[in-house]
Amino acid sequence: MRLLLSFAWAIFALLVDVGTAVSQQDGRVYRIGWLSVGRLGSAPPPIENWTNESATFRDSLRDAGYVAGKNLVVEIRHANGDVARLAAEAEVLVASGVDVIVTAGTPATVAAMQATKRIPIVFYGVGDPVEKAIVASLGRPGGNVTGMAVLIASAKEVQLMHEIAPAVRRVGRLAYAANRPGGDRQAAWEAFAVERMKTEAAAVGIEYIRMPVLTLGEAEAKLAELAGGGAAGILVLQDATLFSPEWRPALMEMALKHRLPTCCQQSRLWAGSGCLVTYTEDFYAVYRGLAGQVVKVLRGTAPADIPVEQPTDYKLVINAKTAKTLNLTIPPSLLAAADEVSEVARTSPLPH
Repeated sequence: MRLLLSFAWAIFALLVDVGTAVSQQDGRVYRIGWLSVGRLGSAPPPIENWTNESATFRDSLRDAGYVAGKNLVVEIRHANGDVARLAAEAEVLVASGVDVIVTAGTPATVAAMQATKRIPIVFYGVGDPVEKAIVASLGRPGGNVTGMAVLIASAKEVQLMHEIAPAVRRVGRLAYAANRPGGDRQAAWEAFAVERMKTEAAAVGIEYIRMPVLTLGEAEAKLAELAGGGAAGILVLQDATLFSPEWRPALMEMALKHRLPTCCQQSRLWAGSGCLVTYTEDFYAVYRGLAGQVVKVLRGTAPADIPVEQPTDYKLVINAKTAKTLNLTIPPSLLAAADEVSEVARTSPLPH
């Protein structure tokens, strides 16, 4: 038996070595560009120092034979929290001759698309890439772009809002107005998405109100107007700008000020900023999927032939402190379904 186990481990080690050799046999060094909005006044660490969820991306690439510091270089460019700088940072990556550009969120993805039609782009953190005219379809993206979409059904968000704040009869859906490439096809998808969300909200007796904003001042005015009508709540759309450390705490502070229950997409960091209910994908799984998409590109598959993937594991986080502040009682059924119940008050700033 010991001999058989030794033999099995030897075969396993051989397979791992062969997998590594496949990507190293030509002695080539692969280059990945990483583009994000970033955080104001904070430079992102090199990939070798990444931790937690983001480290999963690096480790998954390593397991496929692409090792940072050996046969892999990751050039990180960010806009220092300023979306307007993304175009220039994207041009830098294109000029540097990277093999693929990874983009974090819709604004970075749009900037990369405008900078190149040749270099493959793999995105993550994009809410609905078809709606936003980033890909032609999930199954056949077309062009030079594919990635990991986050298609959290708006019906789920409305349902959560209805369960935890049953008095709410109107919801405003916050979205950043400048993160879409435009065009007739995108406009058609926009109209379709709005009608779909209105229908889903109406099914539980809630009026849906679209609230695109460009500045925090505009967001403050729209939240005040929404609250003035009574019995309202906020749905916060998956968006890199809204999620940024400059916007996230400010939006939640405004919502609490106007006593508006909130349901947020994306990271559990929303809960730490004061969001009442956060429904988010498992980011460890997202980064593993992202690495898998990048590996396919590095091994020669065109993005047009790589279907856009979606997370399958989601986490529900409830901020009990915010519920108490809003005099809301969390239903036992929702508490039982929650992956985490946070007791912390709003904190700022938060890690990006």
